[in-house]
Amino acid sequence: MSIQLTLTIALAIASSAPANEATNVMLMPIASSDKTIDANTKNGLQEVFKKELADLQTKVAIGSWPDQGKQSKNVAAQSNKSAEQILTAVEQQITRGKRSLRKRRYQRARRSFTTASNMLRAHAEMLQDPQAWVRCQRLIALTQFRQGKKQAARATLAAMLPLAGDEPAKAGTFSKKFTALEAATRAEAANAKAGSLHVAQGSQVETVYVDGKAMGRTPLIIEAVAPGTHLVRLERNGTFRSTVVDVVSEQRASTNFVAKKARAHSVVERIEQNRFDATVRRAALERAKKNGADIVVVASLERSIVGMVYTAFMGRVSDGTWTRLGPVRADMDLLSASVGLSDLAAQLKAEQHSAGIAMGNQVHTFRPEHALAAHSPSIARPARTVSFNR
Repeated sequence: MSIQLTLTIALAIASSAPANEATNVMLMPIASSDKTIDANTKNGLQEVFKKELADLQTKVAIGSWPDQGKQSKNVAAQSNKSAEQILTAVEQQITRGKRSLRKRRYQRARRSFTTASNMLRAHAEMLQDPQAWVRCQRLIALTQFRQGKKQAARATLAAMLPLAGDEPAKAGTFSKKFTALEAATRAEAANAKAGSLHVAQGSQVETVYVDGKAMGRTPLIIEAVAPGTHLVRLERNGTFRSTVVDVVSEQRASTNFVAKKARAHSVVERIEQNRFDATVRRAALERAKKNGADIVVVASLERSIVGMVYTAFMGRVSDGTWTRLGPVRADMDLLSASVGLSDLAAQLKAEQHSAGIAMGNQVHTFRPEHALAAHSPSIARPARTVSFNR
């Protein structure tokens, strides 16, 4: 399995010292987009850099990136708050629908319940606990049942069953006739012919969960999937994305994940996303200047289609210009990495006084997207077929 990881190091090098004096180096903590990278690996890489720089008459100190910032923290808090606001809006729609239902305004009641259901479907990540959506679907079916539309009510209940599980409607909450209708729908669904589900591989290999059950890794074809609505979740390194898909009997459905642009709340997160933008450059230069350094180097180590590749940008505090360094081919073991990093340290020493280019507000990347192993079409695999085991 190809794994993309990003290791970020910023080194501040004081270039104003005479040639016979040691150069001051500030080594920033390593940031990684891969949550599986442990502290021992990061610390090991820090030691390699310290040794190679010390061999070139340098004094190494450990620095730090700026904090997340008050404004970014407010944005993150707002993202968490939005989920609560959605649930509140859903409950308001359900309450409004029940009020219309009691007044026998069935059309208005169904509109309210459908609005609540669609709000939850649009935020599929909130369906990890599907009970709120199941409740909306039962209320929609109840409204259809009271309107005399039994076939429509059966269809609504049948679509709901995969996420509802074995839990029937609560006795006393719904009439006996309606609970009997749901029981009959369950019996029919048990004998219905299954469909299938195709989950394509996106920009990277991910683990597939259907209704909370791990099925395998993308790309995947899942057979024997019960007709109805299912929750599909993709996971990689602790990060999840979800969608809702409707499976039809004897037909193959496909997932549709809408790509959302990741929001970076800190400098570290920007670099983890392979972004070398004005915010990252400004923060690096400010840290270098604060610590009395003249040169700052921001570097990234990633897995590409040719192996581990180290790339870096070197900035001059005096004029704010930047120069791309490297790349350096490196294996995962520290001994192999030290060979390439030794050459890079010599390059830094030789080019630290050469002016680079003014990047302004331009956004650069450490590695081209097509060169990363996770984004390379050369690693695309044929879809594997598994059974859902209804």
